[in-house]
Amino acid sequence: MAGCWLNPLQYVKEVAKCIVTEALWPPVKRHIDYWWCFDGNVQGLRDEIGRLEREMSNRNQKIDEARLRAEIPTTDVQNWSNEGSQKLEEATRILQGCDDLKLWNVIPRYSVGKSAKETAEGISKLREEGNSIRIADPAPPASMVPISHASTLEFQSRKSMEEGIIKSLKDGNVRMIAICGAGGVGKTTMARRIKDRAIKEKLFDEVVFVVVSQQTDELKIQNEIAEILDLGLSEKTTLDGRAHKLRTRLMDSKKKLIIFDDVWKSFEPEDIGVPYGLGGCKIILTSRLKDVCEEMEADKVIEVQVLDKKEAWTLFREKSGDRVDDLYLRPIAEEVVAECKGLPIALATVGKALKNRRIETWKDALLQLRRANPKNIPLVLKDVYRNLKLSYDYLEDENEKYLFLLCCLFPEDYNIRIEDLALLSFGLDMFERINNIEEGRNRTHNLLESLRSRFLLMTGSEEDEVKMHDVVRDVAIFIGSEENKGFLNVSSMELSSKDSSRNCNWMSADISIANAKLPVGDFPNFVS
Repeated sequence: MAGCWLNPLQYVKEVAKCIVTEALWPPVKRHIDYWWCFDGNVQGLRDEIGRLEREMSNRNQKIDEARLRAEIPTTDVQNWSNEGSQKLEEATRILQGCDDLKLWNVIPRYSVGKSAKETAEGISKLREEGNSIRIADPAPPASMVPISHASTLEFQSRKSMEEGIIKSLKDGNVRMIAICGAGGVGKTTMARRIKDRAIKEKLFDEVVFVVVSQQTDELKIQNEIAEILDLGLSEKTTLDGRAHKLRTRLMDSKKKLIIFDDVWKSFEPEDIGVPYGLGGCKIILTSRLKDVCEEMEADKVIEVQVLDKKEAWTLFREKSGDRVDDLYLRPIAEEVVAECKGLPIALATVGKALKNRRIETWKDALLQLRRANPKNIPLVLKDVYRNLKLSYDYLEDENEKYLFLLCCLFPEDYNIRIEDLALLSFGLDMFERINNIEEGRNRTHNLLESLRSRFLLMTGSEEDEVKMHDVVRDVAIFIGSEENKGFLNVSSMELSSKDSSRNCNWMSADISIANAKLPVGDFPNFVS
């Protein structure tokens, strides 16, 4: 039993041996190796650099292949690549000048050898971590991808409307919201902003944005919704069969918002497979026809108005550049903005067209806008006039078209008495099978109500008056000059006196007026 015990001296020796061999010697040896095994440490770092470069090259190739498949590289793989690049830069810096170090350069060899060894170990660890990193994720569905906006401007008049729409989307009693207004007033822009907010604020699990346009093609609408939802619909299936499949997809447990943009005709969402209301989708539609919004029984109808003067200038300045602040150009720019009358599409189009142009071009553009003949201002005819002309072309009643053009004969910002329009229309024999003034007055009221619901006319200062937005008036004058609508073509004459108005015989000639201003108060004598 006594032989099992070590004497104290032997015990101390064993403990000291353990301390030296197991605790003290390994770190001492490691530090010595930084100097003594310098060449091996450096070569080890070079080997690791080569392995990392090959690994990063392969990884980058896989990332490119993923992007071609419309997949999105993960954050982890991007961080791994960034860290790999930093490691390579660090290793390159360590290896600079290391070949010149000799055995007797103890301190430099020790320092470089230590850095080489530790960096090589770090690279090796990084490569091992890379093996478990996922390269890419599938792209998110189109229904959850926000739409980027070139402009980040926020206007108070629009922001309050947006907040109201967002509030309505959260209201369980609201199934459908309609955004209506004149062409080019910003309905689509607002709808896209609502989509982005709905996605960012996670109000819905899926958001679908579909452009309907003038021809309501139900098959096309179904296909676009199905594509966004990654749902396959067979072209051979009947409309009802496709609607059933789409309805089944939309009635799952996820919350959905469907946005129908640019609606011209009323249609039943249920017929194409879009359930709404209790347990169904929320719907937003945009239209320049208020009647359509009412026919589709929208719970909320939001009318988008033109921008106020301050907002109009802000938008125009963003599109045309801060050069408009120059003293010599500012007055002209302000007059150009005034001609656009707060209509966003006009402000944006004209602003972009005049950006970086000479002052002579600005003056000429102002003249063309005033004369409602902007043929030499890039994109104005295409993007502004043609856009607004669509509303005119969509009028099915020729009497509506004639009455609309008749309103453009009045001066800018003029409050047109409905009674005067009724008398003019009756005197010009516009209506068929109308036997007296009372019948003509009723028909005039009916047609004007239709024109107002299409935002081609506005209510005037009084209930018995109507007005024309100046840009809409310019479009009407342009239409009158392009089409033979039975108006005298007067391009520069201003009828300013009462006598001159009385001398105009409105029924004796085939007339087409392009830019005439009628006097306020009196009207031409009618031929009996």
